[in-house]
Amino acid sequence: MPVPVMAGSRRRASDETTGVAGHRHGSRTRTLTGTFGTTEITVTRARLDVDEDKTVEWRSKALRAYQRRTKAADALIASSYLAGT
Repeated sequence: MPVPVMAGSRRRASDETTGVAGHRHGSRTRTLTGTFGTTEITVTRARLDVDEDKTVEWRSKALRAYQRRTKAADALIASSYLAGT
C-alpha cells in the first residue's frame, strides 16, 4: 500500500506519529589508529529534519571531524616525543 505524501514535504504521513527526526544517508569508511593498532570503522551518515524545509547533517559525538587517531594514541605520541625516544 503506497504511503501518501504531504504536499511540499519530504516526510511521510506516518513520520509525524512515530517521531522520526530524519533519515539515513548512507555510511563512509574511516581509518582510526589507536593503541590497539589501525582499524577501519564504518561511520553512519544521516540527515536530521530541523524545520519543515531544512535538514542538517548528523555529527558523531564520539568521533571528532577529521579525527584519525584516538586521544590515547595522541598522548602516547606526545609523551614519546617529549621523552626524546
